[in-house]
Amino acid sequence: LVGKEEVEKCIKMIMETEVGVELRENALRWKTLSREAMMEGGSSDKNIEEFVQEILGKEWRS
Repeated sequence: LVGKEEVEKCIKMIMETEVGVELRENALRWKTLSREAMMEGGSSDKNIEEFVQEILGKEWRS
């Protein structure tokens, strides 16, 4: 378990330092990228579609 002092230290680092600014910016960037990937036509959407088509093709040939 983590003590309240450690939690407080981490929250202060995130909220009050340049490291925190950079971490928040990176988190926002990853959030945006992941949403784009999941949208119709995004990379995850395409990968899932290709996977399903591959599975269906294999079942069809069996």
